Amino acid sequence: MKSEAARKRDRDTLIEAARSVRQTILKRLEGETVHLPKVSAPPVSEETESLPALERICRTFGLGRFDRDVLALCAADALWPDFGNHCARLQHNTKLTYPTFSLALALQPLGNWSNLLPESPLRYWQLIELDARSHDPVSLRRLMMPECILNYLMGENYHDVRLDRQAERLTAFPETLLPPSHDVVVTQLTRFLDSSTGFVRLYGSDRLTQREIAAAACRRLERPGKLISIAALPKDPVALSKWYRRWQREERLNGSLLLLDTHDVVSRELPNVPDLVFFLSQRDTPAVLLSDRDFNLASPETRTLEIPEPTLQERQQLWQIHLGDRLLDRIDTLATQFHPSPSTIQHLCRDSLGFTQDDAELEHYLRGEIQKKSRPPLDALAERAETSLTWEDLVLPEIQLKTLRNIVDYVRQRWKVYHQWQFEKRSNRGQGITALFSGQSGTGKTTAAEIIAKELHLDCYRIDLSRTISKYIGETEKNLAEVFDIAQRAGAVLLFDEADALFGKRSEVKEAKDRYANQEISYLLQRMETYPGLAILTTNLYSSIDSAFERRLKFIVRFPFPALSERKRIWQRAFPSEAPTQGLNYQTLAELSATGGVIANLALDAAFRAAVEGIPIQMQHIREAAIEEHRKSKIDLPDRFFYD
Repeated sequence: MKSEAARKRDRDTLIEAARSVRQTILKRLEGETVHLPKVSAPPVSEETESLPALERICRTFGLGRFDRDVLALCAADALWPDFGNHCARLQHNTKLTYPTFSLALALQPLGNWSNLLPESPLRYWQLIELDARSHDPVSLRRLMMPECILNYLMGENYHDVRLDRQAERLTAFPETLLPPSHDVVVTQLTRFLDSSTGFVRLYGSDRLTQREIAAAACRRLERPGKLISIAALPKDPVALSKWYRRWQREERLNGSLLLLDTHDVVSRELPNVPDLVFFLSQRDTPAVLLSDRDFNLASPETRTLEIPEPTLQERQQLWQIHLGDRLLDRIDTLATQFHPSPSTIQHLCRDSLGFTQDDAELEHYLRGEIQKKSRPPLDALAERAETSLTWEDLVLPEIQLKTLRNIVDYVRQRWKVYHQWQFEKRSNRGQGITALFSGQSGTGKTTAAEIIAKELHLDCYRIDLSRTISKYIGETEKNLAEVFDIAQRAGAVLLFDEADALFGKRSEVKEAKDRYANQEISYLLQRMETYPGLAILTTNLYSSIDSAFERRLKFIVRFPFPALSERKRIWQRAFPSEAPTQGLNYQTLAELSATGGVIANLALDAAFRAAVEGIPIQMQHIREAAIEEHRKSKIDLPDRFFYD
């Protein structure tokens, strides 16, 4: 912020220069042959920052004496209401009630036609503007000074309203306590911006963390940062060039740093943004490119900085700092299970500490909020699966149920085993837990995954492979990386339903597409192994799973076709207690060779048939539903089923 003395110095200098122009015009109108007085330039050795704003802008943009007088002429037009009348009289034209180049040339003989060219400093840096609506010759068009330039010359802080409409200022961005690993990135970014005119690609973590790191670098440099979406840049090359000159003016007068946000642009479309590469290559000021992933973009003097995920110890420290003495016995679990950004942790704790005095309720609130914040981006990539069922509703042999419960125990005890007991030092693989559920459709694979997630109080997301697999080379890996990264922050359970289509046996390379397909599979093997959460795969064809992938699985659960006794238990659980039933023979129903999924569908179909007739659900309704199902899926219908 400028001191009052500096503002007064700037204001007095501009008013004196404008008054000199006004006095020269008045003397001309009285018949005297006078020109604008010569103004001596400040000593070259004098620091630019100590100069009045008018002299500082001349030094910064290489303006000559004539250019300085044109600025003073435009300032006089803005400062004195009657100035337009004097301009009209001196130009012998009642319509020319404003400054023109013709008038400036008449007042200052040092001027020439080159001062009118678009490449001249005054026009190139948009320190003055010509009335674009006028059809008069260039020399007779109105000269106007942008309001931001006038305010700057009058001693006020520089604000370009047109740029500010596009940009978000990060100077007042609330400071977040950054972990040491992120502070290292801030230091690297600060050094680069302080010594380079290239640009930095900053990627990794989430959008908010990138903004925090960029804002921290701006604060260290004591320079304002302005965040602008690349999508908001002009698409026309001429307009883009003009916009950039305005930005260069901003950088020179205000010291602003340019932060370009690419999150709203798909990565494969980024190089196709009109003239973006040219725009980046022509810059002579540093800039930061914020991106959700790394990408190649041809431009000289570039640097890439990846924001690492905070370590487990850093997440623990952040939770403890922001929660104080709350949840001391649960911080390890929070830090292990969830991977939110530092800013998310800070904001959640700040908003929640007055929420309740009960630690269990506080933990439930924090878990829920972390999941909520991750749901919107995940919902665009996968389907959230929820269930009201419990372990009691899952009818499986005891050995399978025990394995499923073991999965829950492994997730809950992961912190103690890997970190407290230091087993992480003995394992060179990831600490995630991966399970494969195999069995034919309807045997309970998806339901089991949903119940496990519910037991762990985590979201379960079913991956839609049709949204994930892309025909573009490399896009499948990027889509999956996005799923894993977002799910990791939310601690979500990932369910790759019917994943044999993607995780099947790697094919022999016969053509280029086979090689890329195998690369996708190899990438997934690596990500599944390092994913620090629970990933569950389901398949109807266990034999199709690649053996290399099978070796990386911690659990394999085979869901058998339900036996007679199990089918009876499934039928007994198929009807809610509120549903009216009459004369159902569960032993006979169990003889129907059907999986739990089919039984659930038959029970629902029978319920609708009974509701239409206005009577309780009876065997006849189930028979009718079974016959219809037989036509669709050819399930076996035993003779006794019809005559019981």
